[in-house]
Amino acid sequence: MALHRSFQTARRCPLQSFLRSMHVLIPLQVSAASYSVPSTSTRVVPNNVTDSAVHTLLERAIAQRHPTQALQCLAQLHTSPGAPLLQKLAILLARQKKTSRHDALRAFEILRGVYRLPCLKPDDYTKLASIYVLDACVRHSMLDHAMELYDEALNQAVVLDLPAYDGLLKALVKQKRMEEAMEVLKALVRGEDLCPMETTFVPVLIKLIETREYDEAINVLQQGQKRGVVFTSTTFHPLLTLAEEDTVSTDSLIKFLSFIEDAWEECKDFDVEEYEDDLND
Repeated sequence: MALHRSFQTARRCPLQSFLRSMHVLIPLQVSAASYSVPSTSTRVVPNNVTDSAVHTLLERAIAQRHPTQALQCLAQLHTSPGAPLLQKLAILLARQKKTSRHDALRAFEILRGVYRLPCLKPDDYTKLASIYVLDACVRHSMLDHAMELYDEALNQAVVLDLPAYDGLLKALVKQKRMEEAMEVLKALVRGEDLCPMETTFVPVLIKLIETREYDEAINVLQQGQKRGVVFTSTTFHPLLTLAEEDTVSTDSLIKFLSFIEDAWEECKDFDVEEYEDDLND
């Protein structure tokens, strides 16, 4: 089944994305010893303590929100503590008030290991951990890691929340990684579990107009409309402003301006409702 999903990805996504996703088909057992931790002069667990006792200490460290102690316990285990505990640890590392880049990297490595566990059955904790870790990767400009985690989740049919996808899209567009941004957006539009909002499309559309890719912008707008997304002046105004700066009157530009004019006319009722809602608030 996973192999089928990867070849499906190959047909609809760039080769780079396909190569990223192929490694998840290799079942790798998570080794607790593979997680390095910051060096410290104080050992949390003596060397002669059993795995069972260390496991208990790990659970306690996570429950008490002590990430450094939890990582030290994890490093002293000889066997994997299992997906549920690893996911909780990844969440702990990623959602700290002052998550460092190192914490984000550790959280990513732990969660990637979870995704590679044989016979993994993703649950709500898998989704929650993926949301927090993806956000941490984006905040620390670790886009390669963020995209790898995105692919892991996609291949396991783990659907994140809309803010996670929105944040990833904005970061990709900002770094001019438009091919990957289009890949993420199209996957969102095709999906059935989560409906993108108008604001999800805006960063991608603005970049397309800035690069004069008018036909592609029309295609993205049409795909959104088919998905049930209602575009309003929030989208049309900045797009029109940018397009009018183009001094070369090409057929694609004229076609785009005509499309925007017609679409904007159709959405005026929605804009009026939004304005009235603002007044009532």
